[in-house]
Formats: sequence, structure tokens, C-alpha cells
Amino acid sequence: MFFLEGDNSWQVNLDAALTGRRHTFYAGAGLALAEGAETMDTGLNLFVGLQLGRLSSSVRPFIEPR
Repeated sequence: MFFLEGDNSWQVNLDAALTGRRHTFYAGAGLALAEGAETMDTGLNLFVGLQLGRLSSSVRPFIEPR
């Protein structure tokens, strides 16, 4: 979810991803629900990513174009 400064817009995404054999590459899709100033829109998310490795057991940096 994100908020823009000076704007009442927001968006929520529900995504699912599949990982490759080495768990470094992943791809997925999901649904988006966004509200602007006067409208409510739905959409589809498509994404791919590259897991960069673990810095610790709880931190997982990644690169993800959408």
C-alpha cells in the first residue's frame, strides 16, 4: 500500500510468485485495487524479479521491475 503526499490515493496488491530451481529468479501476477480522488479501479500486476542473496535470515534484497 502506498500514499502520495497531498493526495488521498491508495493502492493494495495481492500477488503470488513462482520461484526458479535455485530460488534466485521469480515471476508472478496478482490483482490490484486502487482508489483515486473520485474513482475505484482494479487491475492486473505482472512482475519478474531477481533475488540477490540473503544478508541475514530475515533480510532478502531483490530487484523487481513491474
